[in-house]
Amino acid sequence: MMSREETVKLALDALRVHKLRSFLTLLGVIIGVASVISVVSVIQGLNEYVASTVMDFGSTSFTVSKFSQGFNSLDDFWRESKRKNLTMDDLESITQDCKHCSRTAGVFHDNKTIKHKNQAVENCDMRGVTAEAHNVGSVMELETGRHFTPTDIDHARYAVIIGSDVRDRLFPYEDPVGKEMTIDGSVFTVIAVAKKTGEFFGQSQDVFVRIPITTFRKMYNTSGQSLSILAESKTPAEMRLAMEEVRI
Repeated sequence: MMSREETVKLALDALRVHKLRSFLTLLGVIIGVASVISVVSVIQGLNEYVASTVMDFGSTSFTVSKFSQGFNSLDDFWRESKRKNLTMDDLESITQDCKHCSRTAGVFHDNKTIKHKNQAVENCDMRGVTAEAHNVGSVMELETGRHFTPTDIDHARYAVIIGSDVRDRLFPYEDPVGKEMTIDGSVFTVIAVAKKTGEFFGQSQDVFVRIPITTFRKMYNTSGQSLSILAESKTPAEMRLAMEEVRI
């Protein structure tokens, strides 16, 4: 049986004889360890980023929608597609009957090309919203102007709130508040510019417009579209109770 000293000497001799093999082996170990460290660092960074973004939505807010956030299979999609569309009546019912909901809001979604003079923004996130939508979940703060009032909603006014990237593209050299722009040929008056949000996974969150939900319904046929309902409670404990109450 070889002594420890003999074993070490034999190993060192093998390394000297097979220098290239030893170098490649060591290089492979270094690359492997570095790759693992890099992947772990990226995952931890993404987890922190997603967690901070989700927390912005609020621990007391949730969304009621026709479809789940993700599908495990095609069967799940077809099963959920058979659910009834959510409507303004559902929103009204939740608003009146959910005792643990402190606020509710309704949102219709679409993507449209918006214009001002000879400038245009394609595939812009357009939403028709109720008056409380900016307060539920991730709060939309304004850089200039005002939020929608119940009067704007009741009278289906052609008023629009724009994201900061829309302002930069359509109104680069002027204050947009009070100016006009068009959506699908309809003329809207800009009443506010939202504060810049930034990017999420490399995608800008500031290419959007918001219009009164009643105006959205006047312009487009929403009978085949499901409403997204936002709800908020005062505490996380009440949120769990509220979610039980709004099961439709």
